[in-house]
Amino acid sequence: MKISKGDKIALVWGAETQFGQKLIDQLLFHSAYIEVRVFVKKKLNIESKKLKQFRIASADFSLHEEHFSGSDLFLCKLMEYNQSKTKKELYNNNFLLPVQIAKLCEKGKVNQVFCLSTLGANENAPFFNHRLLGALESHISKMDFWSVHFFQPTFLIKNKPMNPARKQIVKLLGGFFNNLSGGKLDGIKPVPNEVVAKSMVIAAQQLKKGIHFYKNSDFQKIEKNDEKFV
Repeated sequence: MKISKGDKIALVWGAETQFGQKLIDQLLFHSAYIEVRVFVKKKLNIESKKLKQFRIASADFSLHEEHFSGSDLFLCKLMEYNQSKTKKELYNNNFLLPVQIAKLCEKGKVNQVFCLSTLGANENAPFFNHRLLGALESHISKMDFWSVHFFQPTFLIKNKPMNPARKQIVKLLGGFFNNLSGGKLDGIKPVPNEVVAKSMVIAAQQLKKGIHFYKNSDFQKIEKNDEKFV
């Protein structure tokens, strides 16, 4: 296996989501990537020489098989339970489609996979979506990738406008309850999209073989230290 730090190709599923947009910003900025390929239903309103967009109108990804090759695969199209109309829709989005993409990337000799999941993902979990994501993690872990990484925030902070006064109130309340609990709330508080996205891109440059999991404590280190890109 050969991975060069300066000429990597990133492949992204879920670029049109709020999280995906933060990830795309990180990847386009990073010097390790010469190309960022996104697979979307509708073209993104982003202009960059690095960005290559492939519109996929159906779930038949095999029609675009030649494009599923590169260095790093990022799976970040995560649908929440309250966003789906049916369990089938949730199953298709959070399990079936990412598994299909991972299989094509496995065939295309992609080296590393970085998958957005959630805390509590387990095939035997009491909640349907947690079982789906647990099954997704299990399937991808068994594939022939050199390195696999799962990112499990409790839940992500939505990027909604917030005036300065409200930001200050939220910050003060968060600090108050965290101190009251002896710091135990750190493990369950929501995480900003850009922090998890940055942790993915940083992990991709560390080149660690095997299967790895990241939780809130890992994201908080990134957020606190404001770790910079190489």
